Amino acid sequence: WFQLVTNQNQVFVRFDATAPLDLVTPVNPAESTGFEFGKAEPDPYLTVPDSALSQRIGELVKSEIASADSPGGRLRAVQDFLHDRTRYSLRYENEKDLEPLENFLFDERRGHCELYAVSTVLILRHLGIPSRVAYGYHGGQAFSGSRVIAFRNSDFHAWAEVYLDGRGWTVFDTTPVSSGRISAPQPAAVSGALPDFAGYEELGKIEERFSSERTWLSRTIDAVSVFLVRHFITVLIGIGFLIWLVLLFFRRDGGMRHGGSKADGAGALRKVEELPRFAGELLVAGERCGVPKRPSQTWREFLGSLQTAGHCNGEFDEMIDYLYSIRYCHEPRNKARERTFTGVARDFRRAAEPE
Repeated sequence: WFQLVTNQNQVFVRFDATAPLDLVTPVNPAESTGFEFGKAEPDPYLTVPDSALSQRIGELVKSEIASADSPGGRLRAVQDFLHDRTRYSLRYENEKDLEPLENFLFDERRGHCELYAVSTVLILRHLGIPSRVAYGYHGGQAFSGSRVIAFRNSDFHAWAEVYLDGRGWTVFDTTPVSSGRISAPQPAAVSGALPDFAGYEELGKIEERFSSERTWLSRTIDAVSVFLVRHFITVLIGIGFLIWLVLLFFRRDGGMRHGGSKADGAGALRKVEELPRFAGELLVAGERCGVPKRPSQTWREFLGSLQTAGHCNGEFDEMIDYLYSIRYCHEPRNKARERTFTGVARDFRRAAEPE
């Protein structure tokens, strides 16, 4: 899947894509027969972090979730447990500043779809069921006459998937039904019509940015670009005059000097992609460890690659949770937490550097 990050001042964007209209059928937790959990490539999808929180979740699974004989019964037990213990909410206080997952399962017990998905996967893995977290869009409006499905930001969702024999990865969404569980597109109010794309910006023409906020540097670069376009001839004459003055100075001073360092495109403007400092440190550490982040990888998949290679073991989970919350859930940034994360990531990067 692809992460689409836009500027804060962009209200609507348009991204055209084509795909088969086959809809994924979620697993029915009440189905007690008819499927078995698969064993294809189970290792990365059965691994749980070696942390105090993970151990606490394992103890909770043993004491609170009754074992069942059938695969469907085990899934139903996980779903019932989460629905009885927690409540869906896009807002939660976390006054004790706990890890988001710990706050969701053990303290405030409120959270959004991503916390349901991550909790579900950790519980399933403690039960020995291959599982993973997935992200994407669901619902939307279907314009059948034009074979178009339009999604909004509110249609973004996270869910768990389990690996079944004969089916492969299959959706198992534990988010409460009334709070945004995966659903099929709904027919548009006006049959055959299309959304009004006049107010949408074409996403394919938008520069990729790591930050949803425009910095003072990006605004300055835009202003300079506009000025150069409008006054190109004047600027060209001015640059030529400056070059003539420089040549005249060196000629009067005895000619060009040699042996110095050459200019390295000091006048060129480089595109600046902004990430939180701790994320940048983590990227550099991955390069030093020989596990660079691929363009197609999500941050969680990148972290999984580092863990599989044996370079870390769950110490960056909270860091990635925070990164997702500020980039995709529009949570306010916490400078104190970012400084702590940066210190941890910098120590990891330094440890990865060759002696």
